[in-house]
Amino acid sequence: MSNFHLRDPNLSNKARGLLSTMLSLPEDWDYTTRGLAKICKDGVDGITAQLKELTTDMLRPRGDLWENGIFQDSVSVQDGTDLYLFQAIHQEADVVVETVDCIRAMIGEVKTAAESIAITNKAVGLTAIR
Repeated sequence: MSNFHLRDPNLSNKARGLLSTMLSLPEDWDYTTRGLAKICKDGVDGITAQLKELTTDMLRPRGDLWENGIFQDSVSVQDGTDLYLFQAIHQEADVVVETVDCIRAMIGEVKTAAESIAITNKAVGLTAIR
């Protein structure tokens, strides 16, 4: 296991512990919040908060979380065409700028996430925090 995260001053000991645990597990482990909660004392809510902290520490523009957590037990398809699922999205991620970027990407108006983010940032006067 790599130990780069153990020296990261931006991470809490809980987040370091979760990442250490995840890095020590085999690749075929159940890497869901429920799977991790089975072997961790903090439970699903604690695991979710620690995962959010780990992704926030990646220094992405606007704190964007490009990966989207999906609750495995919630996924179903109705009539062969309609997909239903629950997403693990923190409330601070549920804001207008990300919604605009998502809509722009879905309709094919832009080719890359960076292009969409630049358009939105310019329109609302945002700058990336570095």
